[in-house]
Amino acid sequence: MLKQVIRFTIFLVWGYGCPGLAQSTSTQSPAEPIATTWADMTVRIMTKAPKNTPTYGSRAIGYLGLTMYETVVYSSPKYRSVIQKIADTLSLPKPDLTKTYCWELALNAGQAYMLKALYAYTEKTQPIDSLAEAVHQRYAAQLSPAIVERSEQFGRSIAEKIYAWSKTDGGHEGYDRNFPKDYVRPIGTGLWVPPNCWAVQYQNTYASKLGAESNVF
Repeated sequence: MLKQVIRFTIFLVWGYGCPGLAQSTSTQSPAEPIATTWADMTVRIMTKAPKNTPTYGSRAIGYLGLTMYETVVYSSPKYRSVIQKIADTLSLPKPDLTKTYCWELALNAGQAYMLKALYAYTEKTQPIDSLAEAVHQRYAAQLSPAIVERSEQFGRSIAEKIYAWSKTDGGHEGYDRNFPKDYVRPIGTGLWVPPNCWAVQYQNTYASKLGAESNVF
C-alpha cells in the first residue's frame, strides 16, 4: 500500500511539480528522490523507535501515506481528494489554485510534520529536521519567498488536520499501551484468539475501535 501511494505521488509531483525549475538531465524524475527519501526516513525512524509495534507502525504508515497523497493531489485537475471517502466528517484545507504552489515543498512540509508528530516520543527527530531543511533549501533557492511559504503552509495544514483526526481512532499514543495488563479479551464465536492462551492483544483499543474482529481459522 505504501509503495502504491509513493508511486502515484511521484507521478503527480513529477508531472505537475514546481513551475519554472530547471529540468534534471538525469533519467530519474527530480521528484522521485523526495517521495522515496521520505519513505526511507520513515523506515529509519520506525525501525529505531522504541515500543514501535507492528500495529502502531502500520497505523503510522497509513496516516503518512494519506498525508503524502493529499498534499499533492491538487497538482493536477485529473485527480481528487479521497478524504471524503475515508471520513465524511473531515474537511481538509484546499489550495488557492489561482496562485502558484511548489508541490514538492508541500509534500516535504507535510511529511516532516506528520513523522515528527507520530514519533516525537522517541526524542530523536533531528534526522527528520535535517531532511526537511535539505529539501527546503533545494527548492527555495529557485522560488519566490511567497511561493515557498504558501506551499509549505499548505502541506503543514494538511498534516495538522490529518494528525488531529488520527487522535480519534483509539490508537493515539498506542506505543504506551502495547500490552495493557488490565485488558479483558472478549470471548465468543468468531472473535480473535491470541496464538497462546497467555498472550495479550496488541493495541486492543485501536483494534476494537476499528471493529477488528476476525474469524478463527
